[in-house]
Amino acid sequence: MPLSRLSDARAPRLRRSTSIAVATWIACAAGLGGQAEAQGSSAASVSWVRLPGAEACIDAHALANAVERRLGRAAVMTPVYAERTIEGRIEPLGAPGGFRASFAIADASGAILGTREIASASASCRSMDEDLALVIALMIDPGAATSPISAPAWTPLPAPVIAAPPAKALPPKPPHQPFRVAVRGAAAVSFGQLPSVGVGAVLRWTFAPPRAFPFEVGASLWTPQRVESRGKTFGADVWLAQGELSACPLTGRIQEFSLWACAGVSAGVAHVGGFGLARSLARDVAQVSLTIGAQVRRSITGPLFWSVGIGAAVPFVRLGLYYDSPGGPREVSLAPPILGTADVGLGVDLW
Repeated sequence: MPLSRLSDARAPRLRRSTSIAVATWIACAAGLGGQAEAQGSSAASVSWVRLPGAEACIDAHALANAVERRLGRAAVMTPVYAERTIEGRIEPLGAPGGFRASFAIADASGAILGTREIASASASCRSMDEDLALVIALMIDPGAATSPISAPAWTPLPAPVIAAPPAKALPPKPPHQPFRVAVRGAAAVSFGQLPSVGVGAVLRWTFAPPRAFPFEVGASLWTPQRVESRGKTFGADVWLAQGELSACPLTGRIQEFSLWACAGVSAGVAHVGGFGLARSLARDVAQVSLTIGAQVRRSITGPLFWSVGIGAAVPFVRLGLYYDSPGGPREVSLAPPILGTADVGLGVDLW
């Protein structure tokens, strides 16, 4: 789950490392030529699957054409006549973004001959089109004269023993994702938490562990408000401070935007101080609420990003202000059963 985006520095490092690997692989292609002929003709059937979230990636037909253009001949055939089968799939990496493609090549009996994997930190998987075509072309014909654009090295597995059952392809290991932290500040408005529309400031820390839901720790402070009687002879001053802890199990990306959905609990205190009364009255009222919210984030430059968020809360105790009169207590202000907030802010990915 980065947080607003993957660091731009990862993409160049990934390009350099995969280019070096491919250069080494092609240098050894001449020695693998004999083995390739022993495994079958330089043609194969290709199965290509775009998993959910990767529907915009290159389709199977366009990928097959790109492979044959690289090899300069017809090399992709139907499974009925193919002596080797290449199965590939592409999927999004999730937050903070990128895509991973994995391939496995098997002979006519179904025995796995080798696997490959390639990943990209780019927000668009179409930037991987040439890399994907190169990977499949080299799996079909390791001795082909192809330009080393960007593909990982591959070592064919030893030929399987005929008497042994077909080996099963192992699922690719998920890429390592570091623990990521971001902080953001925002200007916010509240609806219902105070006697009238409130204005305040919010500071939130976001933590994204490698194999767990991201979570947020935040604090908010709202400007004081004054509530007066009808004759404006007495009333109360109210201010509110809160802390919040929430988990964000739903995250995703739409093009350059990161989407977050969070739920949690907030706790705070509302201070009420009276004025214009015969005696000084002041009290602190505890405020505990269940909260839900959604955020949209987008990178500005480097680790800097902006965010827009909305939220709702259900308080356990509703804040109400009353005063005594000859006819009994009279209500000055009572919080609604559902409270709302909205905020706009700036943040930075710390690491």
